[in-house]
Amino acid sequence: MKVLDPQSALLTNAEVYQFLQSNPVRKADKQIGAYSTTNLTGYNAIRKDFDAYTAEITPHVTNHAPVEDWIGDLVKKLKPYELTKTEVMNLVNMGIGVHASSTQNQEEVNGDAEEEEQPDEEAEMSRDVQFFKVAVEEAEDRFPGDDGEERIQEIVRIMKETIRSKDDGEEEVKENGVHDANG
Repeated sequence: MKVLDPQSALLTNAEVYQFLQSNPVRKADKQIGAYSTTNLTGYNAIRKDFDAYTAEITPHVTNHAPVEDWIGDLVKKLKPYELTKTEVMNLVNMGIGVHASSTQNQEEVNGDAEEEEQPDEEAEMSRDVQFFKVAVEEAEDRFPGDDGEERIQEIVRIMKETIRSKDDGEEEVKENGVHDANG
């Protein structure tokens, strides 16, 4: 991940998670001479809070394949729907279109899996449409009527097909023998 212009960059929770996972916790500096050491209390609190947030609220983030493998493709596919960058980022952060099995697999890895019925596709679509209407400004006006509902469902399907999990990438490698990040 490389931020070219930090004033215009938006990062998804998955990108922040991957960045924090690839950069270990910073250790306190040793005091040298009269210079005081850097206080890392805030830094450590932010890392701890973000870890708790991803574990409890958005566990799907921990199962994303590297974002650069699919985010460009997703933005291109959603361009005809005239969604803003912020709206797309919110949809990704909320887990719209993320397979319930991805989250469930991560919970099983963490040992948190409960004996629950997996939601069917129709229930997942309904949930995703409701989240979509929350994340997209004036969704009812921008996507009116039955045609609008169909367009929202198309967007959710595009997200479901495009957002890849780590497991999807591993399956692709096994099937093709080579990992192709461009699809």
